Amino acid sequence: MKYYYADNQNNTAGPATSEEIRKFITDGMLGGDPMVVPINGGEWNRLSVFENGAGAGSAVAAHNRPVADPSAWFRGPALAYKNMGALTDSYSDVLDNQAANAPGLQKYFCERLAQRGMPKVALLDGAITDGGLWAGTLIAETRNYFFASTKSGALLAVRIAPFGNDIYISWHLFVQRLINWLVVLATFGLMALGGILMYVGRREEGLFGLGAAIAGLGGVLFWVVVLLGIVAARSPFHFFFKLLSFHDHEDIRAASTAVQNSLIESAELAGIKTKLRPKEVFVGGIRPRGI
Repeated sequence: MKYYYADNQNNTAGPATSEEIRKFITDGMLGGDPMVVPINGGEWNRLSVFENGAGAGSAVAAHNRPVADPSAWFRGPALAYKNMGALTDSYSDVLDNQAANAPGLQKYFCERLAQRGMPKVALLDGAITDGGLWAGTLIAETRNYFFASTKSGALLAVRIAPFGNDIYISWHLFVQRLINWLVVLATFGLMALGGILMYVGRREEGLFGLGAAIAGLGGVLFWVVVLLGIVAARSPFHFFFKLLSFHDHEDIRAASTAVQNSLIESAELAGIKTKLRPKEVFVGGIRPRGI
């Protein structure tokens, strides 16, 4: 039988036979008794458990359980932390002495979150890169994350990974400011259109005048938007970006809560008896404001 196995970075690798995995261990490529799962489905468990026949029953039982459609998750990019937007909410916890259950917890989390069928939310298996010269270090570090991305510009980054003998679990909510193309096109579009008409009609007084009037209207509109941004939010480009609506905040709260509940359910499915601590408040992407 072939298995998928968790490598030393806790990434899923394989498939490989138990003999091949044992050779990886002998060659120092894997730890002593890695976590594996049969390619036909089932529970993650130690390789020795399957070799001794103790994991067969649980594997069959798990295979009969509904699983998520793999197409619900897509391979995502490695995102630079500095470009991910404003960090507006976070959660973290540590499950003591549960490092061996990390691959199973990852698997169940992906299944549970995909089964929710959240509208307008893309699920990505990606990574976050931080460090490098801009942060004062020579080498940037990349770590794997699961992402839930909404169309309103919110991104939930979920980390499930061993931390010594424990499992570290966290999620962070980032909100990107999306360009308000309606305002951008109304201002710069009018100025561009006016400039084109002025160039084409430079020898025709009527067309040139029409172009000048349109370009002037675009310029006036631009400065009105800039001044309104300064007055309303002390930012000249405030209205050149979309503002999250009440419904956007509600959807972001729903996605954050779904991630939190999926983590709790996944820990139970992975056989982890330690309960994750609850999160009492979900900010829903609302940026902190100074007073």
